[in-house]
Amino acid sequence: MSVNTYRAYNNWGGKSLYGWNSPTGAAVKVSFDRPYEMGNLLISAPAVGTGEFLITVQPADQGPPGGYEYPFVRFLEHEGYDVTYSTDEDTAENEAALLNHKALLVVGHDEYWNCRSAQT
Repeated sequence: MSVNTYRAYNNWGGKSLYGWNSPTGAAVKVSFDRPYEMGNLLISAPAVGTGEFLITVQPADQGPPGGYEYPFVRFLEHEGYDVTYSTDEDTAENEAALLNHKALLVVGHDEYWNCRSAQT
């Protein structure tokens, strides 16, 4: 799950890391310590602040349907795949966990990654 991207786009309280959905200008940092905004159907897919995990609708004239991860999770589980779920934060905290798996699938819109281990 791309929770860092969710956090960047979340404009709860009027600001995100993006000017297009921050009426008084983009923020310079954001936090997980706030609710998710529902977004604006006229500007983007609804619930863009939740990373479009659960919301899978968008007007046809505004591009492809929103929602990436939830439909993919439904597909994997319906087809009986043996999967493990992780967020980008989990992976940054424990990169070695990737070695226990055959593949890493990042589904959808993942723009932000933590580089903690590269800094230590």
